[in-house]
Amino acid sequence: MVEWILDAAMRLFAEQGYEVTTTNKIAELAGVSIGSLYHYFPNKNAILLELGIRHRKKMYRDIIKTLRNSKESDLREVLKRIVTKIIRLHRDNQLFIEALTVHTHIDKQLDTIKHDHDIKFWAAVGSIIRKKYMDSNPGIERRLPLKRCVRPKWITKSNTAGQIR
Repeated sequence: MVEWILDAAMRLFAEQGYEVTTTNKIAELAGVSIGSLYHYFPNKNAILLELGIRHRKKMYRDIIKTLRNSKESDLREVLKRIVTKIIRLHRDNQLFIEALTVHTHIDKQLDTIKHDHDIKFWAAVGSIIRKKYMDSNPGIERRLPLKRCVRPKWITKSNTAGQIR
């Protein structure tokens, strides 16, 4: 039932936008009673929060999977594929992404979760890129303007798990 509610909410947020979508519309499209919806989610923000968490986790898993499984030796080509995927994902879900972006800054809980996921994600990306491309290609940092985004100051060679110093 939770999946039905989330699927319906995602569809409505993407088609109509967050502000126009009501919990009644979500329940109706999901084929559940409004009471059932409120049993799982106290309000529309809670639904957006759960969708935002799932969206970020899926996007991060896809990016990390692409990095790990890429056969290409050219880091630029791999990064182009990743950026293309992100652009497509955002374009295909534009109204949902807008709602998520706006409410991330308003909702402290969503902002905190986003921040925590971002730290772990970028640590993992930096570690994979370093191991797969940089360590095996001496001098690549001079050829690519990636030093800042690939190896943030809080990630060091001995700190690949992404802990903040």
